Amino acid sequence: MRTWSGWSAFIPAPVDIVKKRGDAIRINFKADYIPVENGTVSMAGYNDLEKIVTALRG
Repeated sequence: MRTWSGWSAFIPAPVDIVKKRGDAIRINFKADYIPVENGTVSMAGYNDLEKIVTALRG
């Protein structure tokens, strides 16, 4: 069975903006975007999440 560690990060932006920008980044596995109060939680593999957060920082 294949397993991988997942990580999450809070991003203070609406889910539609985060998902659109996050989906444009080339990553190894699909990321999940969960709307929460005042922002979005992004969940992805460690290296993928780092790429997403770095790209969203601009």
